Amino acid sequence: MRITFFTNEDFASSEEFRYFFSNVAASFRDVHVVAIRHSQVEKRLSFPLVLYSKARKVMWRARRFGIVHTLGVVTSDPLRRLITQRDEQEISERVRALPRPSVKLKPEETHYYVETVNGPDAVETISTLEPDVVIQVRAGILRRQVFEQSRRPPSGAA
Repeated sequence: MRITFFTNEDFASSEEFRYFFSNVAASFRDVHVVAIRHSQVEKRLSFPLVLYSKARKVMWRARRFGIVHTLGVVTSDPLRRLITQRDEQEISERVRALPRPSVKLKPEETHYYVETVNGPDAVETISTLEPDVVIQVRAGILRRQVFEQSRRPPSGAA
């Protein structure tokens, strides 16, 4: 069986990904990784775009729910981020402690990089690999066209 993992470019440092990968790769020989590579331009532009998007949400919320409610939500955001970061670290430590087969990520010839999540480059790369199954791990929200590249499309996909 041919398996393709669809993930982001930080897959090698993700404990969750390495846990999933090691268990699947221990059972199947033909396992590939397709990762979304974020360009440097996208990384530089993302901060102003995120800031603009957040400002728009704050303004919408203030008009919709009032300034007092909005201030409560906005001021609690740093605490939410702190708690989320703590929880992610704990999850990573617990996943690291789980038993797993000693399978290493294969050399670069089994890794393919694409620029978009649902774009033609991603669909073409996955199609070229002819996977039986596509496993998505932190790649984002995928459209049906990506999953349809597998020989065994997900249930409900017709």
